[in-house]
Amino acid sequence: MLKKILAGAVIAAATLAAVPSAQAAPGFTTNSIELRSGPGTGYPTVGIIENNSAVEVNGCLQSWSWCDVSIGGDRGWVSGSALALEYQNTRTSLVQVAPQANVGVVSFSFDDYWDTNYKTRTFYKERPRWQQYSRETYRPLPN
Repeated sequence: MLKKILAGAVIAAATLAAVPSAQAAPGFTTNSIELRSGPGTGYPTVGIIENNSAVEVNGCLQSWSWCDVSIGGDRGWVSGSALALEYQNTRTSLVQVAPQANVGVVSFSFDDYWDTNYKTRTFYKERPRWQQYSRETYRPLPN
């Protein structure tokens, strides 16, 4: 019985750790843009998002430069400057209103993000290469 309770507690803790603290915000693309597998143009492309497409903004880096978004069954990163939000009944650049619109600040954890979202993608077979690339290029801002 104790093993079942402990196993349940571990599963619950792991589930809570995977849930972002902020809820996704509805957003829109302001031009056609590549959905990337990490916060930068050097990461592999997941797909293309057309201009004026609705996306869920899961959160952005502290600088608002890159945002984690979901669209359909895909998840990835787009430039924050290519997103807009409905804010006070006006579609406004995400970068201008993100803090007021309660867009969450997130960081990028290559291992967790790729293992959760890209195991079925062709570029995943080159994971060690991209993991090294991420270590060399992604530098979160200090808190």
